[in-house]
Amino acid sequence: MKVRDIMTRRVDCCTPETDLGTVACLMWRRDCGAVPVIEPRTKQVVGMVTDRDICIGLGTSGKRPDERRVKEIIGERAYTVGADTDVREAMLTMQRHQVRRLPVTNRQGELEGMLSLNDLILHAENGGPTETHVAIPDLMRTVRTICEHRATALVPDDLPRAEVEVC
Repeated sequence: MKVRDIMTRRVDCCTPETDLGTVACLMWRRDCGAVPVIEPRTKQVVGMVTDRDICIGLGTSGKRPDERRVKEIIGERAYTVGADTDVREAMLTMQRHQVRRLPVTNRQGELEGMLSLNDLILHAENGGPTETHVAIPDLMRTVRTICEHRATALVPDDLPRAEVEVC
C-alpha cells in the first residue's frame, strides 16, 4: 500500500512568519495537533509546528502568542515522505525520527497531504499488510518506537531551570 492511499489530503499550513496565536486557532478549528510550515516563495515544506511546540514555546518565553513567530520554535529539519512511498517505509521514517506525522510532498518538496498515526490506525487490521490495510504488528512497533523516551533531553542551554519538587 502506498502513502497516497491513506494520507489526509486536505491540510492547512502556515509560514515561518505566522504568529503562534494564529496557528493555535488554526489547530483548534481543524481539530489537529500539528501544522506543516511552508516557505511562501518556494511553496516547500520547511518544518512542522505542533501544539506542544506552541505550549512550550510560549510557556518558556513570557511572551503573548501574537509576539512569537513559528520560525522561533520549529526545528531545523522537516521529515517528509512522498505519496508513492510504501506505507511500511513511511512507518520506518516515523520510527527513526520519533514523529507522529509526516508531511507528504511531491518531488519539488511541495505539500500534497499528511500521513499521521491516525491514518495508520484507521487502516489497521490483523494479519499482514495488504493493499488496503496496515498490519497491526507493524503499527504497534511504530507507535512503541515513537513513544520511547529519548536518550537525551532536547533542552536549550538558555532555558531557565525550574525549581521543582519531586513527589
